Amino acid sequence: MSDANNDDDWANDEFGAAQLGDARLTQRLIALAPQPLHAPQCSFPQSRDAAELKAGYHFFDNPEMNADGVPSSHIGQTLGRTRQVRVVLAVQDCGERCARAVRFQCACTRCRRWPAAPGARAW
Repeated sequence: MSDANNDDDWANDEFGAAQLGDARLTQRLIALAPQPLHAPQCSFPQSRDAAELKAGYHFFDNPEMNADGVPSSHIGQTLGRTRQVRVVLAVQDCGERCARAVRFQCACTRCRRWPAAPGARAW
């Protein structure tokens, strides 16, 4: 089981720079992010009590939230980690078999292509 303090630190490091349109939304994201770590096999409703579930749905349904800020913060942190090492193995899972995958490069529209660091090789 993961330690709550480490989970909070991870969430703050990962999403603390998220620009969601309101600092309170960023704090809510930091609070929501580590919750799946405690029950990764569960769906969103199964892994939360009623109050957490309601707060989570309000967060995701908030029309004032800039949802692009969530992945951009995470991507920025991920790219920062990849620049610290020579080789990065990026395992991809589209969630279903992608029939259009050719030579280990997926052409699926759901998959993102990561910008390669200088000197990096794609497999």
